[in-house]
Amino acid sequence: MTPGAPWPELILRGEHGGVHSLAHVNDGLGAALEARGHELVRSAPRSGQLPLAGPTITHCWPPDFAPGSEGPTIAILPWEVAAPPRAWVRAARERVDRVWVPSAYVRDGYVASGMPPGIVDVVPNGVDLERFTPDGPARELHAGAPERTGSVTFLFVGGTIWRKGIDVLLTAWARAFGPGDDVRLVVKDFGVEGPYTGQTAGDSVRTLAARDDVAPVTYLTDDLPPAELPALYRAADVVVLPYRAEGFCLPALEAMACGVPVIHTAAGPTGEFCPPDAGWPLRSRRVTFEARTYAGPTAGPACALEVDPDVLASALRAAVAAGPGGRAQRGAHARRAAERMSWGHAAEVAAQRLAELAHGAPARWARAIVPPQLDARGTAVLYAPEWRRPQTWQPVLTAWAATFSAADDVTLVLVAPPGAQEALAPAAVAALEASGRPAGALPDVLLDDPPADRVDGLVARCDAVLLDAAARAGGAGVPGAADGAHEPLTRRALRTLAAEPPALAALAAQLQRHRAAQPLAA
Repeated sequence: MTPGAPWPELILRGEHGGVHSLAHVNDGLGAALEARGHELVRSAPRSGQLPLAGPTITHCWPPDFAPGSEGPTIAILPWEVAAPPRAWVRAARERVDRVWVPSAYVRDGYVASGMPPGIVDVVPNGVDLERFTPDGPARELHAGAPERTGSVTFLFVGGTIWRKGIDVLLTAWARAFGPGDDVRLVVKDFGVEGPYTGQTAGDSVRTLAARDDVAPVTYLTDDLPPAELPALYRAADVVVLPYRAEGFCLPALEAMACGVPVIHTAAGPTGEFCPPDAGWPLRSRRVTFEARTYAGPTAGPACALEVDPDVLASALRAAVAAGPGGRAQRGAHARRAAERMSWGHAAEVAAQRLAELAHGAPARWARAIVPPQLDARGTAVLYAPEWRRPQTWQPVLTAWAATFSAADDVTLVLVAPPGAQEALAPAAVAALEASGRPAGALPDVLLDDPPADRVDGLVARCDAVLLDAAARAGGAGVPGAADGAHEPLTRRALRTLAAEPPALAALAAQLQRHRAAQPLAA
């Protein structure tokens, strides 16, 4: 297709019409994109490649990084514990054109774990504001004997698994309320016979519900169709979600749209769309742990947000003390905040990201990238000089040789025009020697002349891209910014470095710290 031309169609690959959150997102985003005039082709997970020119947006579990069309590949990758599987990072660098995530919280974890910042975009989830409203019927919730029903209802929605903090909630509930308090807790479990089989805490919930020394607890396990979810939220006075790890937390937004205030872990993604006056934000402590995933080890330490049960117990009591008027006021604030998060808004953001992708030139999709095998040291830094202007690259090579030596575990990969490798090598060596460093002590440098359509693959194999003043001219001199001509280099770069002595010295110090932290060989 011609760069900038509208996509003839979009392929949305994943599950549709189901009861779990991935299907909710596909249905909501897909309908909103169609409402904007996009022609949408829905396909099943792992359905293979269709003979269509438009981009494929894939959102399924486990993730599918394979192309679904002849156009670019976009993977929606929600994740909860900051560092994704290492295999995902490699797939993102080499196999997809963009990664869409539902929150800045997820994006920060991905970028810190090695995904190129230039390909990770935030496309938030949304909510159907016409279906999830404060007005409408409320679901009948039974909590045992009439005298133990409670007039203030707290609702937990989601799988009763560790990362959603169900154990924290049960402990806090027992500390916050006794049998004489006019409250009740309803736990709506999810995935008991599905994705969370064998992982849920149903026995713990039932044990607490059977006690007569705490306020009443009701445990629900039936899967509800999407049409019945609003009535469930309306039956609650407060929704409580003390999660350890979430990529977005769709129940929080759905509850807000129904005018129900939310108790939530504010340092996570809910802090991006649930303001303090829309509920009760919870303080938490960030901890790291070693995660086990189906795809192997994570690319860095996994992260959880630990809420102290006493902190949650205080928030539960504060919600009761607020009274009907205080809770209603916070619920009204919650609805107003949710109105900024419609699926129409999400589709608008997605359309902007698609337009940016359509205007990219040249139109080479990630599946054409063939990462080469580099004879490089531990760290590889790519530099693509403007060879016709020696005044821009000669000082860079001289500064590089003045900063690094043959003893450093780093390779500078120089990109030359195809067929120009031998002609440019003497000039490059002369610029390095101008540093005054002896020839035998010069840093490791690799001069490569890949075909133009293989430069992306070279970037995918390097740890950073070096940008000189000429490359940064389009970015108002801001280190890390680059003009349009250098966009193919910077889009997939794990990081960009200003080709200036202070930045090179900082890199050298970082490599020295890393080397010092490595155990000595036996």
